[in-house]
Amino acid sequence: MPKRLLQRIWREEKGITGLETAIILIAFVVVAAVFAYTVLSAGLFSTQQSQQAVYSGLEEAQNALEIKGAVISEGLCELDDCEAVWTAAGNVAAAKDTTTYIEGTASANLTIAADFTTGVVGYYDITTGTNSLDVSGSANVSFWIKSSADIADSVLQLRLSESDDGTGTTENLAIPGSALDGSSWNKVTVDLSGTTANYDAVKSVALYAASDPEEAVIWLDIIETQPVMDTTDSPKAYGNKIVFTLSTALGTEAVDFTVTSDADNDGVINDESTKNHKMVISYSDGYQQVSDLAWTKTVTGKNDGDDLLENDEKFQITVDLSYINNNANADAQKVGVKNTFIIEVKPPKGAVLNMERTMPNKITTITNLH
Repeated sequence: MPKRLLQRIWREEKGITGLETAIILIAFVVVAAVFAYTVLSAGLFSTQQSQQAVYSGLEEAQNALEIKGAVISEGLCELDDCEAVWTAAGNVAAAKDTTTYIEGTASANLTIAADFTTGVVGYYDITTGTNSLDVSGSANVSFWIKSSADIADSVLQLRLSESDDGTGTTENLAIPGSALDGSSWNKVTVDLSGTTANYDAVKSVALYAASDPEEAVIWLDIIETQPVMDTTDSPKAYGNKIVFTLSTALGTEAVDFTVTSDADNDGVINDESTKNHKMVISYSDGYQQVSDLAWTKTVTGKNDGDDLLENDEKFQITVDLSYINNNANADAQKVGVKNTFIIEVKPPKGAVLNMERTMPNKITTITNLH
């Protein structure tokens, strides 16, 4: 027996020692720990992503807007789209200019020669036959004008005439010299409330010279006023502004309504050199899509003086639709009767507010779109 034991030792037969067993056990433990950490980390990451998704959803809801009350359309009617040639006075040439215009495909062009002095420069009959338009209830008349030379205040005047040729008795509406700067198109709005004329039987629009304007070229486009209700020859009416009141849906998150001014009065603000607005309002219908319409706000009720729409506050928003009407390819593509459109109010954070409305069969100065 002792001999056999010595032979085994001599042959260097080996066994597993306690140290080696410990090393193997430690290796298994480390691998298991790493695997467990990986699984745990993945679970924590998934939980974190879910939490972020929940918070994002809450943020969307907390920044949502809602309409308070009715959606209103403010209408305008077109006295003359200036697409046709006007009738010119002596020493004045009238033409249809298809290269310089604001709306449609042309503007009315009147070239005044040096021999012209005063009186009616040109006119356009806006009625048919003996019919006339009653615009005595209108607050103002607006139009676009451009001149090739500087012309002083009140030298040129717009006339809503009670005769077909612009000579009828009425009151002339003075055009400010700032609109006749010799270079650019300018929009003029003349208040009718302070005039003495009744404007209850208007048959033509005319350009009148109170004093000698000297040589100049005058362009006119889009002569409009409020919709005419009682008339035998009603002109076309369109929605020119959309007005609605907003508040926050949950009353928790403030929404920034800082305004960017529409300096060039073209109805959009994405072309302004300085843009301050974070709220974007867009328009779409079957013919046009415009992404950044001009808009203004008026605070109603509680007011802390800033541009943030906060809890218990309401902002009345007025959206300008003139760009839509001025860039329509045809009258049927304007915001007219039976036109269905969508207004999207897009806050800097939160859900988009969609308003789909259809203009009624009859457009008035104020039309409730519900």
